[in-house]
Amino acid sequence: MIITTARSARPNSLTVTRMLAFVASTAILASAAEAGTSVQGKAQPDAQLWLAQAVIFGSGDEVVDMLVGLAHIGARLDVGMDLFNQGNEEAARGHFQAVAETTYPEFAAQFADRQMPAMADALADLATLGEPVEMSKKYLEVRKALSDAAIGLGATSDQQFAALAMEVEAVADALDKSVSGGRVTDPVAFQGAWGLLLAASASASQLASASEPSLRKSGTKASLLIDDLVVALPEANPSAPVELSSVTVREVAMEIKQMASAVAGQQGVATN
Repeated sequence: MIITTARSARPNSLTVTRMLAFVASTAILASAAEAGTSVQGKAQPDAQLWLAQAVIFGSGDEVVDMLVGLAHIGARLDVGMDLFNQGNEEAARGHFQAVAETTYPEFAAQFADRQMPAMADALADLATLGEPVEMSKKYLEVRKALSDAAIGLGATSDQQFAALAMEVEAVADALDKSVSGGRVTDPVAFQGAWGLLLAASASASQLASASEPSLRKSGTKASLLIDDLVVALPEANPSAPVELSSVTVREVAMEIKQMASAVAGQQGVATN
């Protein structure tokens, strides 16, 4: 039996989660972004975990699908760390285990084929939990592996925008599943939406750092659009009714899809 207790001397969980994610993604991906090729209620342990089924996506582009898969992994890690920092170890462990046992294995073969860093052992170790300082270290190590994998994909800018649009659309899908009349009906699915929105925000921030002016402009617009969604969805376990509509989220996803098409067209012209 796991007893969940709040730990003393823990800073605000959302601040810690975002700080760690920012440090991990920004420090590691800054050079890739500059080159225009960046990547990237408490749930019960027996609840049906969000995305505990197969997560192979169907964009028709393996690189895009893997970018989205990496974002889903990062999202679950962020949710797990947020819950851990709240003292909800049982729920945190569930998210980490879902990544280690279900989400990551869907992509393990592609990682091996592309000679990308293996993460199975590090993910399994994260699920064993530990003290806060130890957990932060484990988390950052896995985040570095995720970032290295994303950089290794060598995604083009239009692929990055396409993946970003899919991530935002997945947030809308999760909200449809988890919210009814402003009330959270599926906490785990809602936590997934929250985590994926943070992952999408980090990806958009990297696109906003591109060296090419038109890419930087599109990336900045996407980043601002997603940041507005983050403001409207500030907590993994909301204490107030959820006002963010999946319709609004899908509108943002559509705008980013249009950006992806425009970027692809610009790249096509540049290569001719």
